[in-house]
Amino acid sequence: AMERDAKGSGWLRILNNESGIVPVGESSSLQIEANGQFAVQGEQKAAIVFSSNDLVKPKIEVPVVLTMNKGPQFINAPANITLAETGIRNLSIPVEDAENNTITSITAIEEISFVNYSIDNNTLNITITPDHGDAGGYTMIFKATDEYGMSTDYQLNIQVLKTNRSPIYVSDITSFTYSQQNDEMVYNLDDFFNDPDGDELSFTAIAEDESIISVYQSRDAFSVKPFLNGSTTLQ
Repeated sequence: AMERDAKGSGWLRILNNESGIVPVGESSSLQIEANGQFAVQGEQKAAIVFSSNDLVKPKIEVPVVLTMNKGPQFINAPANITLAETGIRNLSIPVEDAENNTITSITAIEEISFVNYSIDNNTLNITITPDHGDAGGYTMIFKATDEYGMSTDYQLNIQVLKTNRSPIYVSDITSFTYSQQNDEMVYNLDDFFNDPDGDELSFTAIAEDESIISVYQSRDAFSVKPFLNGSTTLQ
């Protein structure tokens, strides 16, 4: 709400007698106009200030208050929400009208695929369930409107953090068989593992019994060279 003198309030205007003389024992009237077109939702205040040569009260201020119908209000609604991919967040936000007008609609102006909402007895229920790949910043705006068309917007900012996933074994191979000694074989890492997040992979390859096979590795491949008959485990 803004507070200023009547002459400069915008919504309040003096129509007559901004100055003059009032003889002893007589009175004078003042006409004012309050125009809601220049007001905002809620309460705004102004004051009409009378200045005179009265020795007792040289200045008198008469307060003027204009109350405009407010749109429905979202009560204790958070402005920002942060959660990780695959996380879940539930919000329950009451929507109230200060003048007890009927709330006719509560809707989302723009929707987000992983945000669901419902309205139950003028309460906005929101469920946020981002999946892998949804990391980033989002904004969702809800609008509540009363029976006279007055509305209020609620902006919810959602920050989704990336959740790292482990590499996946994508090969059908569960064992290696070699027919002769010193028959070295080279294998590409991409044929065995894939990272669902597209991250670069690093790895180690170790033979449980190094007397049977020897394992060598590079940045994106490994090789196996058999020495003796037998079996062992490659980790």
